[in-house]
Amino acid sequence: MKISKKLLAIILAVLMTVSMVTVAVVNVSAAAGDKVYCRASFAPNCYMWNNSTKENNKAWPGVAMTKVSGETDVYCYTVPDDKFDMIIFNKGSDGQTDDLKYPGGNKLYDYAKQTWSDYSADPVPVISVSKEGGSFKDSVDVNITVTDATSAYYAIDGGSHIAINGSVNLTLGANVAEGTSIKLDISATNSYGTTAKSFTYKKRSSSGPVDDGSTSPAIAGNYATNPNNGYGKRKTITVDGDKSDWESSMLIAQGVANDDPRVYAHWSMHEIAFDDYAM
Repeated sequence: MKISKKLLAIILAVLMTVSMVTVAVVNVSAAAGDKVYCRASFAPNCYMWNNSTKENNKAWPGVAMTKVSGETDVYCYTVPDDKFDMIIFNKGSDGQTDDLKYPGGNKLYDYAKQTWSDYSADPVPVISVSKEGGSFKDSVDVNITVTDATSAYYAIDGGSHIAINGSVNLTLGANVAEGTSIKLDISATNSYGTTAKSFTYKKRSSSGPVDDGSTSPAIAGNYATNPNNGYGKRKTITVDGDKSDWESSMLIAQGVANDDPRVYAHWSMHEIAFDDYAM
């Protein structure tokens, strides 16, 4: 009788172990509308398919994932159908994950670590500002846009908090003296945290040299640093002899060649300055 109980205990233990293993390897089928995430240093593609029928979400390499607002390296894909149970994240022809069993919605795959974890799709608030500080001449127009926030405000020079409902346009500095600095504080909050930013704007002189080195208008019509209060512009230029790629907002300095000061002497026989150049 004792032997039978012992055998029965062993059999039950084995059955329980097999049952547990079976549960662990059962595939999870996707549900239409599920969101799946991938953390990667590149913009990944998501390829999904059904392991039995071989139906896929799109021909290889799948569908380009969308960057999650407020995240630097997290991308999202919304599952379009409930028939997929396998997934691959990939760079196209440059690299890919192994064949992965779909883990269910709201999961994040870390491409570098090759691990899954839970993910909250709601990011902390994002604050975007059209002009992030700097100097201005008469006044400066600033657009503030806040996304993913339940509440947000701005304050000028430490003053009262003024609510932002999505977006707001401000005109700063119209009635302040030259040389005055204006501080703009912005804060946005949701259940995942608070984002705060501060910017400083300085009203500069309306003419002549000022403390940031600019001159407006150009001295004697020839020499200037940041004429028109410009600070340059990031742009790709094709060096092909066509000057249409360049525009006035890119001008940060101008001068003139052959600018020997002796030309201004009454006895001078030197040629006057000529050949304008610009940076």
